[in-house]
Amino acid sequence: MSTSSSPPPDPAAGDLAHPGEPTTVGDTAVGDTAVGDTAVGDTAVGDTAVGDRAVRDVVVSRAASSGAATWAMGSLFERLAGAAETGGQLGASIVTQPQGTASPLHVHTREAEAWYLLEGEMIYRAGERLVEMAAGDFIYLPRNVPHAFRTLGVRPARLLALSLPGRLLDLYDEVGRPATERTVPDGGIPASDIARWIELSGGYGIRIVGPPIPVPGPAHPAAGPGPRRSAIRVSPGPSG
Repeated sequence: MSTSSSPPPDPAAGDLAHPGEPTTVGDTAVGDTAVGDTAVGDTAVGDTAVGDRAVRDVVVSRAASSGAATWAMGSLFERLAGAAETGGQLGASIVTQPQGTASPLHVHTREAEAWYLLEGEMIYRAGERLVEMAAGDFIYLPRNVPHAFRTLGVRPARLLALSLPGRLLDLYDEVGRPATERTVPDGGIPASDIARWIELSGGYGIRIVGPPIPVPGPAHPAAGPGPRRSAIRVSPGPSG
């Protein structure tokens, strides 16, 4: 770094004594050199394997409605950040699902999941709890917890879906097809999507352990106007 002809470092400048050279913080260089295993600047190092792919953890900034859009399982998935961009650590998508969409009771053995409901209503089973959700509500689900959901109301549900680590949301890119517009696809859930989801889900650490949440009856608050209950106890499901 310095030679005998270089000016002495300014004690007040600490490690910032030589403009034009990589700056160090402790023993780590920043600027065009690596911080930990990831480069700051134009270079990224320290690739992480996700499945069979090497991925890099980089800064991701995405304008509204600019990410890849996919139609899968009768829903619209709009990618915000994927495993290939976040070192495998995070997947994030805006998901729009038509009313009446329901998943089977299932378990994620590899990822935790979080949903923030932006529009619409849904009922979500997490273990032994039924949580009725409206716009502005949030749920976090650790891995290995049996869960299912059903969208309610008269309009689609729109939510921010997060996967930690991030590979889970890649499943829907494999199941579906590129969306030609940012709307819920017509025609419900294609049988080919269901077959493809069943075929691929095991490779993503998903196990189906029970049926979907039943359609709420007329006496249930979720079926019409009335007070919402934040959590309702139900009979235990399979623990997987």
